[in-house]
Amino acid sequence: MSQGGTHKQVTLLSKKTLEEAMTLEGPVYDRGLCREFNRTRGGWAEFNLDGIVGYGWPGLGGAHILWNEDEQVGFSYVTNAGEQQTGYRGMRLYKTLMQSIQKLKQ
Repeated sequence: MSQGGTHKQVTLLSKKTLEEAMTLEGPVYDRGLCREFNRTRGGWAEFNLDGIVGYGWPGLGGAHILWNEDEQVGFSYVTNAGEQQTGYRGMRLYKTLMQSIQKLKQ
């Protein structure tokens, strides 16, 4: 997802399929996570953490899979102990990763 549907020059998702999957459908309230997300047609959430946009999903136990299309980077975090709500640790680590990438580009 973070590399436009390709990996090592192999097409995994066509450009059309990727565009459709990433089309925003608007805000949806998730009862399990007790918060509202902008959801894509593919079912992923759009996140905006202090201006850092990402896509993916936080699991109820704290695990995450997120990616940033602009930087072509993916991020996965699996907890070693479940958290009660969306995992603040995973989101904090993703935000730190993206801030580090931005600093390296300066």
